[in-house]
Parts: sequence; C-alpha cells; structure tokens
Amino acid sequence: MFFSSGCAFYILRDRIKPSWTSSLGFLPVIFVGMFQTKIDEIVLASLGVYCLFWLGYKEISFLKRFQKLPDISYGVYLYGWPCQKLILHFYPITNSNDLFIQSFCLTLCFAYLSWRLIESKFLKLKSI
Repeated sequence: MFFSSGCAFYILRDRIKPSWTSSLGFLPVIFVGMFQTKIDEIVLASLGVYCLFWLGYKEISFLKRFQKLPDISYGVYLYGWPCQKLILHFYPITNSNDLFIQSFCLTLCFAYLSWRLIESKFLKLKSI
C-alpha cells in the first residue's frame, strides 16, 4: 500500500502540491488514525505519505551538510535482513535490542562497503 501510494504521489506530482498548512493539519488525523486498527494503514499510506513528500521536497538548510555523506540507504535496505539472519544463525540472541544494535552496526558496515565499492562506481556510469 505504501509503495503504491508513493507511486501515485509521484505520478500526480504536478497536481499534488504538498504544503506545510495541510501537513500540519493532517498530523492530528495521522496521530489518531495510527491507533485505529481498521484505518491505520490507509491513514499512514495517504496522509502520512503526503506529509513525507512535503518534508522530502522542503529545503531545510541544516540538512544540506548530510548531502556530502555517502548514500548508504539502499545498502541498509539490501543488507539489513541478511545481517539479522546471519547474527541469529551464528549467535542466537533473545533480546531484540541486542539484535538491533548488532545487526545495525553490521548492516552499516556492509552498506558503506557496498556504496564505496559498487554503487558509487555504477552511478558514475549513469551520466555516460
């Protein structure tokens, strides 16, 4: 549902102009909707995605410094689950906080290596 909502917002990006007033107005609806099990996904996939797009297209000056950092987001997405499974396979953890910390650290390492050794090289070919 969230992927489809993102696709719809992208396709209709010329017609949907996210504004801070609408986003601010949606926040109470989103907050209440998150605790209603019958509508929580619909509220988050529509109004939540609207607010996320508004925030994503907003120029926030203090966030500009992060543009210089490597974009490891795809690597985190790609390696997060396998890293969790590897840790659980070799070191059975019963505490979810320990699993999160260990898998997060391992995932960041793999994501950075993936960015440095693979993704950044291929992105340079994109302009060719």
